[in-house]
Amino acid sequence: KKELGIVAGVLAILVVGGAAVWYLTRPSLASVTEAYLNCLINQDYEGMYALLTPESQSAYDHDTYINRQSNIYGGIEATNMSYTINEVKNGVVSYDLSMDTIAGNLTQAFAMRVEDGKVVYDDSLILNDLGKDDRVRVNTSEAARGEILDRNGNAVSYTHLRAHETLSDL
Repeated sequence: KKELGIVAGVLAILVVGGAAVWYLTRPSLASVTEAYLNCLINQDYEGMYALLTPESQSAYDHDTYINRQSNIYGGIEATNMSYTINEVKNGVVSYDLSMDTIAGNLTQAFAMRVEDGKVVYDDSLILNDLGKDDRVRVNTSEAARGEILDRNGNAVSYTHLRAHETLSDL
């Protein structure tokens, strides 16, 4: 009986110690979010996919996920991306993401859920209110420009045509 008590005590210490090591070495919510966003900035969509929860990977197969990320960010010509983490609370990391796009600067606030060191993904992490079946289209149209004429009809000034781009959800 004494040996059984010693074995039970050692097992209890090992279980508690293992749980403590796991708890202290698991990635923080902010570090998971930073890893995901750094992959985005570096266009490492494979790395982003690896950070998704198994449930998210089941909902978004690998090739579809990679192509969607690449097509949307490439289509809007996203560059100069940066982020600021604002708050970590109840498994949700709130952050602002800013990028230059073909239509100008775009800054949006996001909320990313992190579970067990992985990102719970949905398409609203690309653009706010973007749904799984939504598409993004870039429309380019030329702005109306013209000449400034004096009272005799002579051109005093003129402007060059300039393109205007907009981003829209379909």
